[in-house]
Amino acid sequence: MRLRGYTHRDCVTPNFRQIQIPASAPWLAEYLHEMTVFPNGKHNDQVDSTAQFLDWFKKPFPGQGIFEYYREMAEKLKPPKPVYVRLEAPPGIGSVQTFSGRRITIGEDRIVEMSTEDADCMIRAGWTKLAE
Repeated sequence: MRLRGYTHRDCVTPNFRQIQIPASAPWLAEYLHEMTVFPNGKHNDQVDSTAQFLDWFKKPFPGQGIFEYYREMAEKLKPPKPVYVRLEAPPGIGSVQTFSGRRITIGEDRIVEMSTEDADCMIRAGWTKLAE
């Protein structure tokens, strides 16, 4: 069943995974139920309105550039994702407190993963950096 240009499958494709639904709301259970049983459910009003919104939202509109600008600015404000490296601990070490405050228990293989900042301190203390 198609619904104003969308099928149920269209609403769960990767293009629509950026849609955010609140974790809790008075209407959430009913909304999710209607979305998941569509097209076999008794009602489809919320599915229809969601499909209409998605159809409207994908079309360019005046002033759209400002939304894109703010989205890009918000992305720049996010902290960079840490880069992790693998190290081998010297024999006899059972755990370590890193410079950033993490406490890591050393396993039998003596291999741990930590941020590059923490790893730099450990390498100076005799730990071995493993190939990436």
